[in-house]
Amino acid sequence: MGEKKEDESKGDEGQKPIKFKVKEKLDEFKILNKKAEDERNALIRKKIFNFIVFMFAPFCLIIFIIGSYDFFKNIEENKCQMTYMFEYPQYVKVPLDGGISHQFPMYGLYAYAEGKQIEPARNFKFNGIPVLYLPGNAGSYKQVRSFASVALRKWLDNRTPFHFDFFSVDFNEEISGVYGYILHRQSQYLKLVIQKITSLYQEYHHIVIIGHSMGGVVAKSANTDESTVQLIYTLATPHLQPPIITDPELDLFYYYVIRNWTTVSHLDESNPISLVSISGGDRDFIISSKLTRWNHNTIHTSAPSIPTVWASTDHLCIVWCRQLVMTVVRSLFDLVEYKQKTKYYGVTENVTARNTVLDYHFQTRSSGKSFHGAHTQEIQVEKPPKGKWDEVLTHSVCRPSVDTPIYVMFPQITFQQKVSHEVFSSSYKILVTTSNTKSKNWIFGCTNQGVENKVKYCSGLENLSNQTELLPSFHRTRKLVHLDYNRVSKYSHLVVRLSPVKFKTCIDIDVYRIEERSGYLGQTIEDTATSMFYNFTYPTTFNQSKLFAWKLHVKPWMDKSGKQVKCPGHYNSVGIFRHGNFQNHNFFKNESLHIRFADTSATSAHALLYLDKHCRYSVRIQLDFIGTAGQLFRIFIKLLPSYFTSIILMSFFFQESKDWINFHRVLFNNAYYLCIVPGFIVALTIVFLPTDYRYMMTEAEYSAMVPMICYFISYALVLIVSLGYWVLVLSFGNGLHAIVTKFIGKKLGSVPDKVTDLALTFSLEKFPLTVAILIIAVAMSTSGALGLALGFILHILKIFKGYEDVLEDLIRGRIQNVKEGLSPINFHTHCAMLWFVLASVNLPSLLYWINSFRYVEIPNWDLSLYICLMLSPSLGILWQGFVPEFNPIMWSIQRYLCYLMGIVVVVYGTHRIYLISLIVVVVLISLAICQLISRFTEIQPISVNSTPTTTEFNGNLREEFNHSENEPSRNKTEERSKNSNSDVPTSRNLEVKEDCNNSKNVKKGMKNNKEDLEETPSTPISGLSSVSNSEISEDDDSNDSR
Repeated sequence: MGEKKEDESKGDEGQKPIKFKVKEKLDEFKILNKKAEDERNALIRKKIFNFIVFMFAPFCLIIFIIGSYDFFKNIEENKCQMTYMFEYPQYVKVPLDGGISHQFPMYGLYAYAEGKQIEPARNFKFNGIPVLYLPGNAGSYKQVRSFASVALRKWLDNRTPFHFDFFSVDFNEEISGVYGYILHRQSQYLKLVIQKITSLYQEYHHIVIIGHSMGGVVAKSANTDESTVQLIYTLATPHLQPPIITDPELDLFYYYVIRNWTTVSHLDESNPISLVSISGGDRDFIISSKLTRWNHNTIHTSAPSIPTVWASTDHLCIVWCRQLVMTVVRSLFDLVEYKQKTKYYGVTENVTARNTVLDYHFQTRSSGKSFHGAHTQEIQVEKPPKGKWDEVLTHSVCRPSVDTPIYVMFPQITFQQKVSHEVFSSSYKILVTTSNTKSKNWIFGCTNQGVENKVKYCSGLENLSNQTELLPSFHRTRKLVHLDYNRVSKYSHLVVRLSPVKFKTCIDIDVYRIEERSGYLGQTIEDTATSMFYNFTYPTTFNQSKLFAWKLHVKPWMDKSGKQVKCPGHYNSVGIFRHGNFQNHNFFKNESLHIRFADTSATSAHALLYLDKHCRYSVRIQLDFIGTAGQLFRIFIKLLPSYFTSIILMSFFFQESKDWINFHRVLFNNAYYLCIVPGFIVALTIVFLPTDYRYMMTEAEYSAMVPMICYFISYALVLIVSLGYWVLVLSFGNGLHAIVTKFIGKKLGSVPDKVTDLALTFSLEKFPLTVAILIIAVAMSTSGALGLALGFILHILKIFKGYEDVLEDLIRGRIQNVKEGLSPINFHTHCAMLWFVLASVNLPSLLYWINSFRYVEIPNWDLSLYICLMLSPSLGILWQGFVPEFNPIMWSIQRYLCYLMGIVVVVYGTHRIYLISLIVVVVLISLAICQLISRFTEIQPISVNSTPTTTEFNGNLREEFNHSENEPSRNKTEERSKNSNSDVPTSRNLEVKEDCNNSKNVKKGMKNNKEDLEETPSTPISGLSSVSNSEISEDDDSNDSR
């Protein structure tokens, strides 16, 4: 009995450690279960956020596409008229002295001439006032024809004692707007041209410059002497900043121009340079109106805002639009004065007089085509002037035609009847409109009355015509004036002069209270009740409201039966939307007034309605969804290149193993981390770090949601591109490879397809360093951009060839796992996407090289060349057969670097897109270094100590034994505890004994192997590869073979 109790106590003592281990395992299980649950919840949250991205990204992309339609299609029709020549034009080349032609072989100076002016121009005899035209981005020197031909015809028609000589510079149609390396050279050539033109004249002249697009920026950069150039007209010139900065030279050029023009010498009020900046309006897709703004002694306006122009122009139409060309030429003729000292005609040097004339023609024109003698303040009449004097008591007068001048007198009493004495008279205004009145001086206030031959007339007239505004109209002249009632009350009559005309002429007067005709957009008016004018103020206190577009509908009144009341004068109704220095208008006969901001920095905005007095209207406004999408498109289109690149860079972060995942699968599985997370990071970064967002976007355009929306749009675009690319590879990869092979074979001289295919395979797979050297040679001899484009094409060929090899290996059974074959293709797909970005960003350099190919001229330094030189050697590593390699430590560093660069490219590469190239180069070079290090650190030498020892085996056996003892079933545990003291062997005991015997056998085998190694020391260590080791992968054989 005592022995039995001792055995039971020993059994209890043996059970204690087992129970303790069970409890420990249960705790570990709870911890693991909690971790698994946390991971499961995180996965659910990730799927929810991914679903949100999947919902919003297509929605934002659809809005973006609709906005692009509104941007390109839903625009004002082209209302510009053509300019014509009366004689065949001649462009006479003017040679430059001192070897300048050899220094600038691609440039030239030309003089424009027609008819009798051709012969003097060929003899270089000029006696007019010089005007120099500078073409812009990809512009031709022949664009001067419109200005020169109109100016020549005006000189011949008006027989003025002076005329203008027009010169034009041929910049070889260079793309100066996106390739800044040539701007400095154009500026140097312009200085020499100015010196040459000055030397062609005996008397000294100030040169007038007309610059289109980037030609205006070049004109500002070359103007170092104010005594030479004092007047510059710029047409669609981006003064504030270029639309995109494609290279550092363009960035520096703008910096120096802005710095020079803001110095004291250029702001000297005694003799400053007058600059007229004209934008094209909504039809100009390239240069927006806000980019043409310049604040230093500048008249800033847009083509639709200029009186008598009233037409939006595209980027090229602005140089031949007849209405605008006529306005520029008229201002030139009005600026000429006779100089007593030098006895010749020239542009006035009086800056006040110069700016007054320019302001009249481009902003406040109130009368005739010429500024001089436009209005006379006061007229004293001793006897009735020739014409008819009529006094009327109504506020509306029409005449079918006018043979002799008619003076229509409106007595003061007719106005007093409309004014309420309960309200201050200062809140009342009088609106007077007239049509088909060609007189410069057409409205007067009667200060004295007289009678002759029983005809009452005004012997004293005060001219009020200087307050005239011209209403948009292409078929007849329409004028109006808003007069303060307090000012008019001192006159006995208001007198309107009707000049002789064969058309119907009408005068309409409306006395209104300012508060009654003012309101805010959103207000609905059901009945205008003979009102002629309304002023709706756009609320600008909320900046983001400027991003919305609206439609203002004005329709004739509906009667009780629902039919529109006929209104013959409805076609006279016009709506005008003014904000800042810009305006657009529309006639309500067929369309509505589109209200949207061309310049979101404007501090005031008004919608003005001028209606027919004899009609009744209903006025309502509604949100224009398509127009609002167009506004968003205008803002976001310039931001997308950097966000597109950011998505590609951050996708590298989610490749966590040697087997690379398809690019589109990475996008699908990690949408939350590719859109929402970086969106928040960028929004916070912009707040605390100095970036270009505040510089390139106004307060109304920027908000914290801008990065998020751009990521949504870019994510959808990248996903579409990747899916399309993958479908192309899967469906046509083999066929496209055959087509490319056949094409290259024909270009090389009818080389057989098999030979070409073998050469490509041998070069791309066996000798990638040779391909890298080839790309460098191409870049050095031609253009760096061409080398980058060649690298991208070779990437595509390598992917096509790789896909063909995968299909062949699958058919022949060389590979069992498809992932193993597609992993290199997925890796090179990621790299090819980055090379595509590089080739696209540096495309301007390639276009410039193609355009200047005949001159064999390359800039001193080109960023694309250095990028290609830095990047090409990485191909020698990334195209090796062992790529992709995987080293956990190195790849972790590379992953976080890619994600960080994805954020940096959005923060600093949005406006200066040349930074995109530099960031991509950093990523690709670091990726090559990572692969190279991973290659040399992956295969470790195998030592004897790497073979498992007996102690390790025993430890594993103990772990297995303890694991078996910790089974959850209590009954089995008790049975095993009872049987452990019995002599009957259980199945588990047999297994343990068998494992122990195996352990002994292994130990004996290790001793034998050790003795064999001691006897044969010359045997290489690699011979131990036959020893089975779970830590050695199956791919080591292939690695050893390499």
